[in-house]
Amino acid sequence: MTKYLWLVLFSLVPIMLSAQDKERNPWYIGFGIGTGFDASWQVAGEEITFDDWAEGMSNVGPKMSLNFKIGGTLSPKLLLGGDITAIAQGSTDVLGKGWAQITNIYGVMTFFPAKRGPFLRGGAGFSNLLLEVDSVFGLNAKEQYTGFGFLVGAGYAFWLGRRFNVTLNIDHSRQFYSGDPNRSRFTILYIGFDWY
Repeated sequence: MTKYLWLVLFSLVPIMLSAQDKERNPWYIGFGIGTGFDASWQVAGEEITFDDWAEGMSNVGPKMSLNFKIGGTLSPKLLLGGDITAIAQGSTDVLGKGWAQITNIYGVMTFFPAKRGPFLRGGAGFSNLLLEVDSVFGLNAKEQYTGFGFLVGAGYAFWLGRRFNVTLNIDHSRQFYSGDPNRSRFTILYIGFDWY
């Protein structure tokens, strides 16, 4: 999937180079889609990855990441907003299906050192870990754990027209829960589409 992310960016280069009068409005909204890795949670000191969770299933789907953001432009270099970011993976076989998902709802600051191009992200807020199994024998289980977490990220914003950005992003986040599991983490790589 990563090669498709690069293909989309390179196909937009002529349009991005011709963009004129680039500027940001006082507010922004955007979304992103991509893939993930390094997704896991910890139980009794033992790390369980999304792949461990799906072990034994005959059909394991890809790790998918989604991002939605909305916020305000504090200055030409600084944005402040709310982000919803999630990574999920499903698996199925003839006996049932499983689903693992980590979701973050964070306040996030984005800093553009040169006003354009490269940026850094950081934020914190609420997190949720969802584990669900549905069996054809009626043995179904759904567990949710709520806590808090933080993220750090970086990327590059390509201007597309006057008020649109196409971004290449990498975010890493860690989550903490009371009880067991007591923590989780994931890293995602995604393309973002932002409108100012």
